[in-house]
Amino acid sequence: MKLIINQENALRILKSKLNIIMHLKGVTLDKIIPTDVAPKLKTIREYVFYPKEVVKDWRTKIKTNAIKDILNGNIDLFT
Repeated sequence: MKLIINQENALRILKSKLNIIMHLKGVTLDKIIPTDVAPKLKTIREYVFYPKEVVKDWRTKIKTNAIKDILNGNIDLFT
């Protein structure tokens, strides 16, 4: 949630800077359509520790119980 707020604040700052630049050049911008930031926050992997240790990769649809290997950085299984 904090990431979305930060992105919205950054977009607001960029929009105001762009308005200043365009005003100095004599161009007016009535509307700037903000892009949706939510799709970038999709879940890639789900880690379940209890009752059964399982890692699910939502992009590749691979499911494994080798959670300790995955946490140690061995994610070659998902590529």
